Amino acid sequence: MKKIILLLCILTLLIVVQACEEFVQIEPPRTELVRASVFESDATALAAMTDIYFQAGINGYAGGGIYSVTLLASLSADEVINGITYDQNYQQVNENEILPANTLATYIWRDMYSCIYKCNAILDGVQNSERLSTPVKQQLTGEAKFFRAFSYFYLVNIFGDIPIVLTTDYKVTKDAGRESTATVYQQIVADLLEAQGLLLSDYSFSAGSRIRVNKPGITAFLARVYLYMQDWSNAEAMATTVIGDPNFSLTDLDGVFLKNSKEAILQFYPPSDGYANDALTFLGYGFSLRGELVSSFESGDNRSGAWVENGVYSSDNYPVKYYSLDGDFSEYSVVLRLAEQYLIRAEARLKMNRIVEARADVNTIRARAGLGNTPVVSAEEVMDAILQERRVELFTEWGHRWFDLKRTGGVDGALNDIKSDWVPTDGLYPIPEVQLNNSLGMAQNPGY
Repeated sequence: MKKIILLLCILTLLIVVQACEEFVQIEPPRTELVRASVFESDATALAAMTDIYFQAGINGYAGGGIYSVTLLASLSADEVINGITYDQNYQQVNENEILPANTLATYIWRDMYSCIYKCNAILDGVQNSERLSTPVKQQLTGEAKFFRAFSYFYLVNIFGDIPIVLTTDYKVTKDAGRESTATVYQQIVADLLEAQGLLLSDYSFSAGSRIRVNKPGITAFLARVYLYMQDWSNAEAMATTVIGDPNFSLTDLDGVFLKNSKEAILQFYPPSDGYANDALTFLGYGFSLRGELVSSFESGDNRSGAWVENGVYSSDNYPVKYYSLDGDFSEYSVVLRLAEQYLIRAEARLKMNRIVEARADVNTIRARAGLGNTPVVSAEEVMDAILQERRVELFTEWGHRWFDLKRTGGVDGALNDIKSDWVPTDGLYPIPEVQLNNSLGMAQNPGY
């Protein structure tokens, strides 16, 4: 951790590029200073990437903090109940009545475009540097491409059509308009495929720790992206590659979220106080699980006992996938893990009419949870079983439930009865008011 802090200090002193508060409308960057300083050596260039990991995993949108995708998407779906009832911003998200001025939606937009800006700056700096070693150039390019794709994936699933920004040139970015979701996904895939060819297949670059993205991480994320695009053959192929990698295996339920778990494909290092943000967010702020989720576990499902706890601070149920609050750095925030790959492959195989193989993947996840094989046979029943396993396996992780409800057309049926004023247009967050004010021609989402 001291090394990370030192690198961040170097980064700050050397004035690595920062995205401005106007998100897509970016001020003229001091690129000459950046190119002349940050990208003059491997050490300072690596510090620039460390800043992105810090923003994503410790201090911003991607870790499990109170401004994170994980929390906000869990509130939007049917997973958790608002624990910060005195703040109207959280109440709006919990009730799916988000106003364009909502600060939480604004933070997500701002932080993701800030990350994208930094990735663009790193890509530009690496390309123009004559001092960096080839391994560092490849690593930084691959990581920057990943984080840019990662940010666009969440932006497009939260806000719908969005601007694509591939430059730090403010003259270009200030007038960027919304691109179609299909076009955004094309950009995501292009970035990930390039990154896949650049990064190492092991964790040697991070000294064995699973805290920096590598080729398996890119492949795992590609599997998810292809699934969302309904590119079943590529989703199945990517997931199969990861599942067959000897670096990964399903662990017991208590070991899934530990640092360097064999199930983890990518993790984020916890904050300096030593516990994953997810633990403090759900337990410390009282975001309890909805009864609909708790009651959805089958009898005998060990995930309920391992990952749900009653009476932590009250009679309510809380997610305890991350539980350590003693600062011992025993748990890292898990970004990508093997169980999701089995469920991706199950769905892809089902859609290709390979029902027996799809059931086998579902049963692998069920067996780890202490359940017997699924009794379902028909394609429709197997799809329901896959979505059920995704619900109880991936709850309160990275917006999986919220996105699953939307991409499979089940969001209206799931939320009509539990969200008092639900309307179909609530499936997208509003474009932040400040962005609309800054960008002429930027249209608001329907319903806002």
